[in-house]
Amino acid sequence: MMVSLPGQDGLNRLHLRQGRLPDPQAERELAVSESFAAAHGLAPGAELALVMNGRRMAFTVTGTAISPEFIYALGPGEMMPDPARFGIGWIPRAALAAAWDLDGAFSSLVLDLAPGASEVRVIERLDALLARYGGTGAVGRKDQMSHAFLDAELRQLGAMAKVLPPIFLAVAAMLVHVTLSRLVTLEREQIGLLKAIGYGRRAIAWHYVEFVLLIALGGIALGFAAGAWLGAGMARLYAEFFSFPYLVFSRNPAVYGLAALVALAAAAGGAVLAARPEGEPAGRRREGRCLARSHRPGAGLGHAACPGRSRRAACRLSLDGRAAGPSRRRAGLRRRLVSLRRRRDDPPPPPPCLRAARSSGNLKSEPRGWPHPAIPGTGPCPAPAPTEPRC
Repeated sequence: MMVSLPGQDGLNRLHLRQGRLPDPQAERELAVSESFAAAHGLAPGAELALVMNGRRMAFTVTGTAISPEFIYALGPGEMMPDPARFGIGWIPRAALAAAWDLDGAFSSLVLDLAPGASEVRVIERLDALLARYGGTGAVGRKDQMSHAFLDAELRQLGAMAKVLPPIFLAVAAMLVHVTLSRLVTLEREQIGLLKAIGYGRRAIAWHYVEFVLLIALGGIALGFAAGAWLGAGMARLYAEFFSFPYLVFSRNPAVYGLAALVALAAAAGGAVLAARPEGEPAGRRREGRCLARSHRPGAGLGHAACPGRSRRAACRLSLDGRAAGPSRRRAGLRRRLVSLRRRRDDPPPPPPCLRAARSSGNLKSEPRGWPHPAIPGTGPCPAPAPTEPRC
């Protein structure tokens, strides 16, 4: 496509990439689009033959340039830009008009609206004025090809920036919740011991939250570094694809800080849901007291058999003092341990047969556990029948 060279103070001014712009008084000089020159290996000083109005004309390439009007240059019938088949050439207006016999005429018009002007009314007026000259209809900036494609791409990026991060953060929070829930379940015994020696539920929960926050901080640091590197590379790709003069990738500390806070909030949310203090079950206090009531010599410390349970499913020692402070809970624990040790160290009560024999006063020289033959109706003590301890 051949376009007249725009003025230095007009719209769609060219951004020169190599060489120089054509001389306005020259007849055989032109500047070509950068992508077209790269596809065909054209450099300043190269010769380019063009067919205009049925005549073959040789031009000298003076430089390469890019234009805001042709950021997304599409040829007729194309869906994607193809620099090898379609390019833009800028020729001085006088030379282009002479080649096409269009002195004093124009085939394309670009206008700049004054502040406050109505775009719709201006388009209607232009269509009415140019209708008798074969005008095909004016369009606003939003419908101009390059602007429309670029605006659609930016809108798509904005939608992705709003939709994808919440999805990834929600998935991360769910994974943190699942992983930490399993970890808390595996460490139930350690958590119970920490509660027994006086640690509160919030202190234990904060330990797990700190563990997750430490991992999140490492991920944030890695994300900052990867994001800066990938963002700069993405900016270079967009600048090359849309033929921008330059595209600066800015590193705004406020954006980084907001991203870090959102990531920490997502990680902390998943951790709090997994490590939040739960209410104590209703049967825990009753099962915790069965040890003090039914402990017998030989039973393991901290366990006692409960009705309806096997010995492996014996209830565990649980401190009753959920509303009490750490010092009161520790004092209660010490009193219970002393009471349990005393019961464990005391000898078992003698069988009834030995109590009856001892009452006669004749067992001083007999071995303990054997009856005296002088007492009628006595014999060896029967083996005690196994009994199920009760809570």
